Amino acid sequence: MPFFTQFTNRVLARFGLRLDRLPPPHGAATTLSTSRVTIAGLSLSIQRARELFPERTVVVFTDEKKDAHRVPFSTIWKTNGGLISGDPERDLTAYDVASTAFVFGFDSDEKISTYLAWVTQRGGKYFCAGDASNARWWHIRDTARKVLQAEEADCRRHGHSHFALDQLTNLTQAIDITRAIPGDYVEIGVFKGTSARLAYHYMGASNLARHCTFMDTWAGFDYVESKESADAHWQGTHEASMEQVATRLEATPLPANAPVSFTLVRSNIMQDNLPATITSIALCNIDVDIYDAIATALHKTWPLIATGGICIVQDPGRTPLLGGARLALDEFLRDPKATDCVPVYLESGQTFLLKV
Repeated sequence: MPFFTQFTNRVLARFGLRLDRLPPPHGAATTLSTSRVTIAGLSLSIQRARELFPERTVVVFTDEKKDAHRVPFSTIWKTNGGLISGDPERDLTAYDVASTAFVFGFDSDEKISTYLAWVTQRGGKYFCAGDASNARWWHIRDTARKVLQAEEADCRRHGHSHFALDQLTNLTQAIDITRAIPGDYVEIGVFKGTSARLAYHYMGASNLARHCTFMDTWAGFDYVESKESADAHWQGTHEASMEQVATRLEATPLPANAPVSFTLVRSNIMQDNLPATITSIALCNIDVDIYDAIATALHKTWPLIATGGICIVQDPGRTPLLGGARLALDEFLRDPKATDCVPVYLESGQTFLLKV
């Protein structure tokens, strides 16, 4: 047996545990409900605290629920501590900082930052659970996680299969990045409204004052330009109902007096101008799949993107199927009118175009 395994098992044996019965401490959390905190990681940090500061009392806090199967609450009770309230002043003030070693097993980076700041400002010592998987945006923004969880549940409840967690997570980050930028949120290519409702919900939950304009033909790719397009795969697909999308958006569980609003516009981006009410765009999401419509949408929206704003091209990396999206983006980036554009490719297949 490797030395590390022997050593780890000796540590875990103090808590009645074995390494081969635990998830790996560096396992990545890939779903909204999976915690990055493991028994192994938390236990090793407790042991480390005891080795370095044997004279101190070890106190463990976690943001996990009591029924979370990955956290050894019996261990936490033995060391004192427990579930956080969300307020470090309330949770930590009772402990003498000079004689305490704090161990934090937090899945939320937003929460742990406030607790670590509290200990640091008072000259204390802390240890974080020994797990090091990469954070997603919803680990950094608790509101993003709550909204994504709610929207994922809504999609399951109503049989909507179009829930791309990676892309929707990036959309919440783009909303946060452009929070202070003046202008509307514009989405071209709404289909059944999953990303539209996610954006609308997140803005409302974040108390962001923004008007959203959601544009689609809601007739699918059945218009003349789509039938004549060289990008032939999409012809006759993606028919949806504007009325059903309106109903879905109106049912969004927003906080009272949320300063966000929306308008649905039946529009063919190939033929129609943008609504005259749109004079500045803070964030634009282009999700129309077909080459011709993406190219047209880019050229029509980019002049209205505010400095510091973002245009999301949804699918140029979802290839080879969406090769038309890649072609439209590549051609746009070669256009002299796009010299104020900085493209950022994301592994979700999206590209963020930053207006500089």
